[in-house]
Amino acid sequence: MRPIGSWRRRRWLRWIVPLVIVVAAPSFIAGLFLPFAADAPWKALGLEHSAIARGVSSILDRIRDAGGGSWQPWRHSRSPGGRRGLSAVRGRARVVDGDSLRIAGVNVRLHGIDAPELHQTCKDERGRNYACGREAKSHLQRLVAGRTVSCRRVTTDRYGRMVALCMVDGEDIGRRMVRDGWAIAFVRYSRHYVGDERVARRARRGLWRGRFIPPSLWRRMHRRYRHR
Repeated sequence: MRPIGSWRRRRWLRWIVPLVIVVAAPSFIAGLFLPFAADAPWKALGLEHSAIARGVSSILDRIRDAGGGSWQPWRHSRSPGGRRGLSAVRGRARVVDGDSLRIAGVNVRLHGIDAPELHQTCKDERGRNYACGREAKSHLQRLVAGRTVSCRRVTTDRYGRMVALCMVDGEDIGRRMVRDGWAIAFVRYSRHYVGDERVARRARRGLWRGRFIPPSLWRRMHRRYRHR
């Protein structure tokens, strides 16, 4: 006859073991993939801007968010500096980088796009390094120079920036940045510009004329820029 205590212990283990596996699985998966993201084998394989690299980058971001990680830029800010009640802003813009502006004292992040960081370098069509982050900033400066920019808030990120759709003379400047090849569709948050990215890639415009690491993956490789 089987002891009652032994039966109860086995029954308890039947539930607790699967529960531990479910809870530990995300951390285990992150541990497997994180070294690959950090070492960037995509660059060695020529896949740094491929769907595979961007997919792994997105998975890692989602695992980090699920685990309560510190880098969660698109959560709503509750700080007074976030100005959550401000639904729109209009005026002349000062360009911060390829996807960020400052208008009438308000910091604005262009919704749905991701441009290279200011210190990021890429490869041109001849395989030479160039400052693609500064090129992206310069391109955005040309788009807004001397013009009035109108932005409509989509959300507010945890750093107090207005995340917005911005227009110049009736044209979506986020779309223009992607279509001209100086930013990519930030599909983690929006698929709005995926078609425009496809157009730029086929025409080999901007970043697509050579090789580059997706900005989100580049930030992960350079921790001090992980505030985006």
